[in-house]
Amino acid sequence: MALIKQVVQNTLEAGYLTNKVEERLRRLFAEGCDLEDLDALTQLQEAIATGTVQRSTAAPREMATCQAEARSPHDHW
Repeated sequence: MALIKQVVQNTLEAGYLTNKVEERLRRLFAEGCDLEDLDALTQLQEAIATGTVQRSTAAPREMATCQAEARSPHDHW
């Protein structure tokens, strides 16, 4: 599986968690996950808690840029 892991990895690289990506993670989690995905979610929680990843409160144009950066070529929105 590990789809969540990939989305989290992209988010960690971008340094921003947008509402759209957060919603996607919720949907993927509801569909099921493996241990790699759970580890990735823990990493994301830690990154948010330490400020390494920021929840995006940017303007819509900036959010679109963040989403594009966090998107994997295999992701479908």
